[in-house]
Amino acid sequence: MLPLAATDSPGQMDSRDHHHEMTADMPMETPVTMPMGDKAFSEFSHHLSGAFVLAMALGELSEVFAVAALAWARYLLPFGMLGAGFYLLIWSDIDAWPFIEGFYKPFLVGDWEAIQHKLYAVLLLAIGVIELLRRSGRLAGSWWRVPLPLFAIIGGVLLFLHDHHVHTGMEVIMLHHRILGTTAIVAGCCKLMPDINRAAESVLKRPAWDLVWSVLILLVGLELMLYFE
Repeated sequence: MLPLAATDSPGQMDSRDHHHEMTADMPMETPVTMPMGDKAFSEFSHHLSGAFVLAMALGELSEVFAVAALAWARYLLPFGMLGAGFYLLIWSDIDAWPFIEGFYKPFLVGDWEAIQHKLYAVLLLAIGVIELLRRSGRLAGSWWRVPLPLFAIIGGVLLFLHDHHVHTGMEVIMLHHRILGTTAIVAGCCKLMPDINRAAESVLKRPAWDLVWSVLILLVGLELMLYFE
């Protein structure tokens, strides 16, 4: 005897057939026009992130040029990362937690865009805490310098994989992400180079590598400020 769970009632079979007919007639991955409210919210989020990144870049530049009056600016990067991370964690997606109950729901429905935003938020908060402790002298090991550029590289790679719901602005969004991702990866490599390859200092001294890093982070901030969909 077959178990009951393995059989379908006539009603279930009719419903399933009707569902298959409907889905067969529906186009897959058809681009739709993004609602103006969603578009404006997305652009605002990118512009606000750009403001955070510009503040980080200015802090890095002040440290490179050793401006004594701006010694406090070295904390702009960790506080900027903490601010951006907190914003993304809460407000990155208006159709996900906390606006919709259940932090886990994007994982259940496969909303990779929301998942990636929350991942960015967690990474920003984690690296922000590390940088805050490192710059205040509480983390003394030289290898604590590695997480920051590593985050820039990983974040840049993730931008190439960043998933957006299919709509008519996809080509522009992907172009922005490729530019941002490339800039972030190069910036991270420049910051990481003196720590993983001592020969790199024969090409450029650490302050020069740090200057290139700072300028590239500045470019990332400007790219985010100019972002549109």
